[in-house]
Amino acid sequence: RERQAAEQRRQREAEERRRREQGAAETPAPPAGPPPPEAVSEAQELLIDLGYDPGPVDGNWSGPTARAYRGFLLDSSLPVTALMTPDGLRALRRAAADADR
Repeated sequence: RERQAAEQRRQREAEERRRREQGAAETPAPPAGPPPPEAVSEAQELLIDLGYDPGPVDGNWSGPTARAYRGFLLDSSLPVTALMTPDGLRALRRAAADADR
């Protein structure tokens, strides 16, 4: 767990350096609408598996789910979005698969 946290910090620092070198980072476009409940439920389960607290697995994009997702994105040095994106869900899946190894 400590090794994973250190790796995440290293990745965050590398991403911050890259952004500084490129100038101001562009904010990703928001998704067209709220994510479907099935995707939210999957994300909630993955967030729990990764040690985040999204609240109940109910398919609702709630404050706790949004905070847990944002924390995951920040910890993973990924662009932060208000709503879950397909890229964000793929990143959650990859992270959970890596954690299972």
